[in-house]
Amino acid sequence: MNSVETPAFEGLDLTDPIAVLVKFHVSKEEHLPLGIRQVSRGTDAAEDMQHRMDALKVKLGRTSTETGRHRPGRVDTGVPVLRTNVPTHVGSFHQWMIHSGFGLTDVHWFEKPLQPGRKPSFVLVCRYEKGEETSVSNRLAMAVQELAASGSWFVHCWMNPGPVDTVNMTSRQLGMKPKLQLEVRDQKLVTVQQV
Repeated sequence: MNSVETPAFEGLDLTDPIAVLVKFHVSKEEHLPLGIRQVSRGTDAAEDMQHRMDALKVKLGRTSTETGRHRPGRVDTGVPVLRTNVPTHVGSFHQWMIHSGFGLTDVHWFEKPLQPGRKPSFVLVCRYEKGEETSVSNRLAMAVQELAASGSWFVHCWMNPGPVDTVNMTSRQLGMKPKLQLEVRDQKLVTVQQV
């Protein structure tokens, strides 16, 4: 397949982080693969407030790269380095992470607290650690790959101030032809246009 790199964001540099959290956001618990452990997560009023402030900044004309999330004490805080708002194929991301020297060391999920006016959200979290061997079962690794390949996703990558960066897969589109594909080029997680 021929492809052309998209210029919008630089992409997520995989030479810096010691770990990358890849999160799949789905609207129903039954969309999650079976047999993955659930963890609890409480409400986060500071996160909710930050999201509202970021939306207001964008509405007032600031670019998304100027509205990074800076939440002291949280892993998922930082600056967006890749964001797609069109269907993106991510079915090969697991292989890209493995070939980039990361092993899948943990898979779990949690339910995000219901927020007024929003749909329920369930988040599958995959922790990839640099220099580590994949330590989850083949069944779990395959289940993650199947979820990734089950549709097209919107992708948001965050470069965080600490050694752990974040990749969010949201708004799964079933049966929709992807316009972009997630790949690793020159040790950066980037999107390329499908030609």
